[in-house]
Amino acid sequence: MRRCEVNEGIPKQARWTKVPNCILDSLDTFSGSEIKVYLAITRSVVGYHRKNRRMTITYLMKLTGLSKPSVVAAISNLTRRGLIAREKQHGAFYYWPTYWENTTSNRRTEIPRRKVKGKSPEERFSNLCDMLTDDDIRKLSRMSYDDFLSTQYWSIVRDYKIDATGGRCQKCGSENSLHIHHLTYAHRGEEFRHLDDLMVLCEKCHRDVHGLEY
Repeated sequence: MRRCEVNEGIPKQARWTKVPNCILDSLDTFSGSEIKVYLAITRSVVGYHRKNRRMTITYLMKLTGLSKPSVVAAISNLTRRGLIAREKQHGAFYYWPTYWENTTSNRRTEIPRRKVKGKSPEERFSNLCDMLTDDDIRKLSRMSYDDFLSTQYWSIVRDYKIDATGGRCQKCGSENSLHIHHLTYAHRGEEFRHLDDLMVLCEKCHRDVHGLEY
């Protein structure tokens, strides 16, 4: 493929796909399989200036290199979180990304407002605890769950919990596609004070806990 030189501007037929900041900022909340499926759908639709595209599970498996259960699980999670949409037409599913409905200008206030610094998950977590205010905690408890998952607060708490458990699933010991499972939502926004409310699970064990097919 011909390389685009920086000083020549954007070529007339450049292969560019624009992705908004709100998606890039939220990538740390995606599992590995979710990132692959989301990018495959976005590239196949937006990259060709389409509104949607007919896509089969087999086709997405080929694009991503994932197994059928991983693709199905990723589609289910991305759809549930409102990041992609799908519609059945004439017996086939058409997919498209929904990020234009959640542009950066419409995003909720970041929590905390200032960037939390630190060289390690433990240091960032400690600094986060010092910065959080009662107003921050109240906002975290009231925002939608998807907005909550994309906050700086949750990213830091998530990373700290995974690091504190040795980067392994607490059920089977796997190090792949780690998720955080809420044992209770009674302390949402205060997980930093109630870390026992959280459990580190791999994607398969997380789906097993929720009774979902893997």
